[in-house]
Amino acid sequence: MIEFKSGVYGDPPSPVWWMKQSAVYLFCLFIMKTIVIVLLELFPFLMRAGKWLLSWTNGKNYIQVIL
Repeated sequence: MIEFKSGVYGDPPSPVWWMKQSAVYLFCLFIMKTIVIVLLELFPFLMRAGKWLLSWTNGKNYIQVIL
């Protein structure tokens, strides 16, 4: 079993520990994005609702970046 604390890379820092933590992060990111895509496919009204909620920012790119 892999056991580590986030942000702890050893002393001196070990690239292996960094890679392990990066792999866990990327795996979780992939799973999260997959779940979001599945939810948007199952419930297309969520996309329409999001577009409606953000419609007041149309043409105001500086606001869209901040949000």
